[in-house]
Amino acid sequence: MKVHWIKSQADTWLKFEDADLATVKGTGIYLIWQSGSSNDRVVYVGQGNVADRIACHRQERNMTRHGPMRFTWASVASQYRDGVERYLADKYSPLEGDHHPIAAAIAVNLPGE
Repeated sequence: MKVHWIKSQADTWLKFEDADLATVKGTGIYLIWQSGSSNDRVVYVGQGNVADRIACHRQERNMTRHGPMRFTWASVASQYRDGVERYLADKYSPLEGDHHPIAAAIAVNLPGE
C-alpha cells in the first residue's frame, strides 16, 4: 500500500517536542523516532487521532527520555491500520510500546521512500 508521510510546511520531519499540533489534523498511523544521532531509532509506532496521541506521548517520561525526536504520520483508513501498524512494528522494533495489534501485516512505503 502506498501512503503519503506528512512533513512540515518547510518540508522537514515534524519536531516531536514542539510541532504545532493544531496543524496536525487527521487519523492514521504515526512513527516517532530519535533524531540528531548516527543511531536514529524508531521509538514508537502507533495509530489513532495523531494530534491527540502525540500530545499524550509528550507527557510520558518513557517517551521524552529518548532526547530530540521527530515524527511523521500518514492517513490510513481504519480497516487497514492494525495491519499497517503490525508491519511497521515488525520492521522497526520500536524502543517503546510492546503491544501491537495481532493482525496480518500490510506493507507500506517507509518514510523517505
